[in-house]
Amino acid sequence: MAGAEIIASAIGILCLIIFGYILVGGILTTGENAASAQKDYILMKESQRDTAINIPHSPQPEFSCENKNWWIFWSYKECTLTFNITNTGSEPIGDFGHMDVFVNTSEDIVRGPSWLPDDVLTPAGALKYHKFDQYTIGSGGEDPTGNWSYIQIFPTPEIIHPNMLDSNEKMEVKINNFRFLNQPANFMITVVTPNGVTDTYIK
Repeated sequence: MAGAEIIASAIGILCLIIFGYILVGGILTTGENAASAQKDYILMKESQRDTAINIPHSPQPEFSCENKNWWIFWSYKECTLTFNITNTGSEPIGDFGHMDVFVNTSEDIVRGPSWLPDDVLTPAGALKYHKFDQYTIGSGGEDPTGNWSYIQIFPTPEIIHPNMLDSNEKMEVKINNFRFLNQPANFMITVVTPNGVTDTYIK
């Protein structure tokens, strides 16, 4: 009996040691995660403080449109949206893959003559989300595929940080192949940087 009690006590002590090891390990891991999250949060806030963008009014953002036809009788407007983004902060912006562009127009964005509900890609007044397409740099993104891209970053040539939007640099953005039955009289553009800083242009 005495031997059984000794074994039981040893097992109990071993369980307490294992439990204490797991508990201490969990506390240490939680503390490290909390410290890391706090550090990331501070870095993000510092980055946001130094980040600023502007969609300038000159040259004016605009849709340039051409008249096109479906078959013989039905016409539509095929439009390209062009605007600039200027880095007015001190933080370089380079992760364009996480930089979002939203467009809101006063006309339906359509794929067909709008006889059927699915001919309307984006209803008037709804935000259309566009993600960055690195493969169309120089020609611009395509609205039907939900992409945006840029033509060039000024001034040229870029010597420091090529293909990044440094402080006081300007990027010419183009999104091609918007289709409308009528050219939109009003629209809104919102640009969101990777760290959550935004600017909006409203016409």
